[in-house]
Amino acid sequence: MSSKTFQISVMTPTSCLHESTSHSAKLPGIDGLIGVLPGHTTLITLLGYGLLSINNNETKVLFIIDGGFAKITPQKVDILANHAEKVEDIDRELAVQAYKNALELKPKGEIELKERLHKIAIARTRMKYGKKLGE
Repeated sequence: MSSKTFQISVMTPTSCLHESTSHSAKLPGIDGLIGVLPGHTTLITLLGYGLLSINNNETKVLFIIDGGFAKITPQKVDILANHAEKVEDIDRELAVQAYKNALELKPKGEIELKERLHKIAIARTRMKYGKKLGE
């Protein structure tokens, strides 16, 4: 590993989804995007919901993640996500149906309202980045 790269891993409670060497990454923090380059200062942060982008000079790997933590050091980034899926694995039609289902929910309290809004946000992001059937 050169001083122009860092190791990155994406894990969920059930599996390790990705490990590679990267030149840069963008993580969805709870207050906005966090850009990471080699030599980044040490940081432990909460992650929000959104697009995780892992960049190498030749490739870009994209994930949708749903909360978790990130541990960033100058040489390594560990993503510990509650849920993560590769963008290329998202079925847009299923995301559209999940969006419609979330819109039909009738919350009866503050907690149910927050859950409904979270489901709507998840479905919108999955629709935005998901592939259409036959692509």
